[in-house]
Amino acid sequence: MKALVVYYSRTGTTEKVAYEIAKKLNADIEKLTDNVKRSGIIGWLRCGRQAIKKELTELNPLKNDPAEYDLVVIGTPKWAGGITPHVRTYLSKNAKVIRKAAFFVTSGGGKHAELFSEMSKLSSFENVPNLGLTSKVVKRGDISVHVSKFIEELTSDA
Repeated sequence: MKALVVYYSRTGTTEKVAYEIAKKLNADIEKLTDNVKRSGIIGWLRCGRQAIKKELTELNPLKNDPAEYDLVVIGTPKWAGGITPHVRTYLSKNAKVIRKAAFFVTSGGGKHAELFSEMSKLSSFENVPNLGLTSKVVKRGDISVHVSKFIEELTSDA
């Protein structure tokens, strides 16, 4: 199964999970980027506002075409209760060419169901495997077992 892990990460937390998933799936990896300043307090506030308003962003060119993969695993941090503009834009532009999807989310406090629901609505993929991890778990380095269970779920019906 040819797999691609696509993610956005501002602080590196979601990126750690993305790399662990890609390693265990032997997948290609793609970080979503744009040219909006997101560092510092102003950047942090901008991020929250864009997530609340469900805004899209202008993504920098992608190196991987999701249509060439059997599975695309998409990850986002939780921003102000929502998904990032990067993932929203990616799903809006690419959902129709993705054959099979799975989602992962990182957050400061859990409660990931709403984000998975939002990602499902944007992509028209329902009941897909998903993984939600808190920043605390990621920072402790306790992600391997969680990611392994997620990978088992992804590959069990492949």
